[in-house]
Amino acid sequence: MRAHPKIEPAIVKALDGYRDAVLARDASRVAALYVEDAAELPNFEPVVKGRAAIERRYREMFTS
Repeated sequence: MRAHPKIEPAIVKALDGYRDAVLARDASRVAALYVEDAAELPNFEPVVKGRAAIERRYREMFTS
């Protein structure tokens, strides 16, 4: 059995923050985890560019 590599604490913190924001359905908290010029690649949809657009996307997802 192979040992799993230790995951960097900063990565765990970021993943936990993302999970908590999504579960809370808080689009602004999700978007705050991205840099201003981030891009997100949703499945079968156009690229979402920029923190503000990412926040709008999550807000729409959370209200549907």
